[in-house]
Amino acid sequence: MLFSSLFALLLSFSTLQKTKNLPRLPVCLVYKNSTPDSIQMFIKLYIQSKKVKVVDHDELTKLVGEEIMSVGQEFIRNSNSNKNAEKYIGDRLDPVGNIIALQIFNTWGRDSIYIIDSVNWKINHVPAKDTIPAVRRTFINPDRSEEKLYTTLKSFVDEVLISGYLK
Repeated sequence: MLFSSLFALLLSFSTLQKTKNLPRLPVCLVYKNSTPDSIQMFIKLYIQSKKVKVVDHDELTKLVGEEIMSVGQEFIRNSNSNKNAEKYIGDRLDPVGNIIALQIFNTWGRDSIYIIDSVNWKINHVPAKDTIPAVRRTFINPDRSEEKLYTTLKSFVDEVLISGYLK
């Protein structure tokens, strides 16, 4: 009884730790190489299942435009500022989204089965500050068996989401 209670407590704590790091801003996925639509759709749906909003490039561009417009209007309201508009706006822009750039390296198994070797991923926040470098990492598939494509993708997405690099 004590063991099962302790196990349940540890499990709930680890789940809390994982959800604590989930991003609060939307994510835009960008693929640097040809990636099958089924894999792109799986990654998108799995991220959404973790209660993270996934947006396309146009939606992200709209969010950035709204942020710039909001800070620009603030500058106009405070026009007694001695700073120039570009510096004022640049200093006050907050990130409104994350871009995850993915480059998936694969091999082909028997019967043309797609097997993931590794995934290079890079995270940028937009709008980006010049002082904050992009985060670059590589996920290496520990098990290249042909039957585990979606298990591998889940492991990869979980690693990215709980990495703490997304805002």
